[in-house]
Amino acid sequence: MKPQSKFRPGKAGCESLLFIVRGYHPGTDPTTAEGDPAPMDTLRICATDILEVAQHLKKWEPNFSVRSIRMIGLIVLLSGSPYQE
Repeated sequence: MKPQSKFRPGKAGCESLLFIVRGYHPGTDPTTAEGDPAPMDTLRICATDILEVAQHLKKWEPNFSVRSIRMIGLIVLLSGSPYQE
């Protein structure tokens, strides 16, 4: 059985999407002492689609308070397959 990978076959080899998730970890105060918004925590997640990002967050960051999710790019593995034999 081959290990799971976030890379899938695509036009230029294997492809995956890179998402940026912004929000707050538990116990983080979203405001500063002056009442201004505090800087958000940022997570980078490589996935095939937004549903896979949601599954990752549910499994590995269940208490993370998500404020935004943005797809920022396409990662291409030009060698063809991450499973070279």
